[in-house]
Amino acid sequence: MKMQWKKTALAAALMFGAFIAVDHGARADEVQPASVRMESHPLTDRLEVQLKSLYNEKVPGGVRAGAVVRLTNTSDRLTRVPDYELRIVTDDGAEYTLSPSASNARSVQPKSKVELSYLTTIDREDDVVLSELTWVDVDVYVYPKQETKVLTLPISPQDGEDGGVSDGLAASIAWGDAFVLPFEEPPLRYTAVDLAETSNEQGPVVIVKVLVENPNDEKRAVSDFAIDGKSERKTYKGNRIEQGDIVVEPGEKRYVHFVIPTESGAQLTGLTVVTPERFIQAEAQGQAAAIAYTVDRFHISLPDSSVASERARLPYYAFGQRISFDPVNKLVDPRLAVSLADLRLYQNENAGYQTAVARFRIENTGETPLPVPAFAAELLSSNGFRYAGVANNAQAASAPPQIMPNSSALVAYSFLLPDSDTGDLSVKLFDAVSIAPYKTAIAAFNVALLPEMTNLDPISFYPFEVTIKDWDFYASMSAGMAATMYSYRVKLNLDIRLTDNVALGQDIPKLEVELEDRNGVVMASQAIPFVGPGKLISGPQTISLDNVGYQLESGIKINIYERIDTANGPAKRLVAEFRT
Repeated sequence: MKMQWKKTALAAALMFGAFIAVDHGARADEVQPASVRMESHPLTDRLEVQLKSLYNEKVPGGVRAGAVVRLTNTSDRLTRVPDYELRIVTDDGAEYTLSPSASNARSVQPKSKVELSYLTTIDREDDVVLSELTWVDVDVYVYPKQETKVLTLPISPQDGEDGGVSDGLAASIAWGDAFVLPFEEPPLRYTAVDLAETSNEQGPVVIVKVLVENPNDEKRAVSDFAIDGKSERKTYKGNRIEQGDIVVEPGEKRYVHFVIPTESGAQLTGLTVVTPERFIQAEAQGQAAAIAYTVDRFHISLPDSSVASERARLPYYAFGQRISFDPVNKLVDPRLAVSLADLRLYQNENAGYQTAVARFRIENTGETPLPVPAFAAELLSSNGFRYAGVANNAQAASAPPQIMPNSSALVAYSFLLPDSDTGDLSVKLFDAVSIAPYKTAIAAFNVALLPEMTNLDPISFYPFEVTIKDWDFYASMSAGMAATMYSYRVKLNLDIRLTDNVALGQDIPKLEVELEDRNGVVMASQAIPFVGPGKLISGPQTISLDNVGYQLESGIKINIYERIDTANGPAKRLVAEFRT
């Protein structure tokens, strides 16, 4: 069928004999990438031509059409580029001559390649459908001039999905399918593996992560390409985050990332892999103007990025198990064994929210000191919300910059959640360094919150366990000139045990004793640390609760909390309560 294009950028390798080769039934390491073939055609006895890109787009003043071709000199002698005219033919029989770029090479070295660019602007308001590309030898030294067609290549546009018309000649591939760029020799293998929505100071952006694999025996550089986002009405241009040349060693895997600025409320319907082309237009008085455009190579469908779908794909995690990180990530050294030691909900009184605290244990299994990885953390709730984590204030100052061999460190993150969110959660960890100010996921899993029960021995104050063997309560009175004040003593007989050999800094929970009267009014409280001056020790402990303004009668309640000092203030978890 013929294509009526309003705006098209065409991947030329799909135009004659192109193919898509994707085996969805094979193993992941056997799946052939989506590919397009740049077929070679003899132009002269020494030169072969490949059509790299074809371009057709409506612009102010008409239609701009162009082509980029690659010439290969198969001989062992320097060969001049022939003075053929390159023409396009439309489906209604109209023929237009393309102008060569001022930067086009004049000759081709032996056994070498050059790329030649051609472009023209057609003064037409209607849609243009390209049907042929023709090289013509024009002899202007005879009258009338003689034209000989040297090579004609048909252009066969593909139909779009569901019988419609595609917006170009680029192939459509599913999310997660690998692809290769036709002009890379030998090619790298690319796969879009992650898509995330975030925002910056300018507004919402989409981050696309692409896995690059080099299956060749020699190192290869990543080609200059980008990924654009498409909505129903608009194309959003994407840019690669990593700057400069990216070289991939033989057998190596690495990531490249693309940022696509969008608009508030914009809903992307797909992605497009595009490659840039450039035409130099010679102008009067020796001036030149560059015309840059992009060519569509592949259209990629979007994954289901809803939280529900994402959580359904994640494995369930058992506390203490080593977390499986993306092996391609460079942030977490493989000699570091990272595990989730504790994840609980804490209350923030009268704040309208609760705090989740996740504690990660990081063990150095290597033989040299290793830095603590600065990963970021996020929680996904079952009702579809995402909550960003913040490293606790004390942790930032107290966590050792390096972990010694055969040692462990503790890293804690806090998350603000609404009081209504009490279900199971998913944990997602990010590299927030490599592509700062953006982040990229490196691990994710589902996990059930640790159950909460009061007066259950032993009580976890990770990395400590506390058993309250006995308790007592008594009061004293002191009369002053202004008023009579009452002091109360809570005596606890404790058995404290360190359950995990981790480096202990200030980011360690405290045991808080709170005194509550019969009406539920908190009269006094005191938090006691497990480390440092005045720390708790095994055996009898007396906690003083002073300066209570009146004498408490029966119905007094003693509340025991685990207290965590987070970046958003203290958060508490009730672990035991006693009544007098």
